[in-house]
Amino acid sequence: MTAGIAASCPAPWSLESGNKEKNIKTIMDYGHCLREEQHARVGKWFCYVEKMAGIQIDDQKLVTSGNIKSRNEKFVVTISELSEDTKRLVCDRGEYGSTPYEPTLNDCLANFKIEFSPSMGFFNHSVETYCFYSAEDSFGLFSGPDGSNFVMFQSGEDNSYVSHGRCEKLN
Repeated sequence: MTAGIAASCPAPWSLESGNKEKNIKTIMDYGHCLREEQHARVGKWFCYVEKMAGIQIDDQKLVTSGNIKSRNEKFVVTISELSEDTKRLVCDRGEYGSTPYEPTLNDCLANFKIEFSPSMGFFNHSVETYCFYSAEDSFGLFSGPDGSNFVMFQSGEDNSYVSHGRCEKLN
């Protein structure tokens, strides 16, 4: 179970062999529970970078590391819900199984998508609103005692960055 997923949703610990429709319903019911618990986090968030560090290689192949100024110090994150039709389509295709230790690996459970303005690359759909991943990047939006904080890891083209900052919900 990930840090963001609430414990009040009963995870589908087992599925019945040969009963695909019932299994899909079980998985989707679990996803609906998570979706309802985190519905308040859906919407637009204004975010700003407070600190950023990384390793980068310039055009002359010179490697630098340490504190780095972000190209996008301010950005908007939009978290939205996936449609039931999209979820059902994914559940009907291929494998739909879930494991109790890594439920975020099940695309059938995906409830949310994230978009950045300006664009910061592609992120996969997520089971919950706290963490979004791609092959090389991740974005985590966490609530703390003083509001919402984020951590973003980005890598590509031999460069790697981590940034930390704050986000405020706009709607």
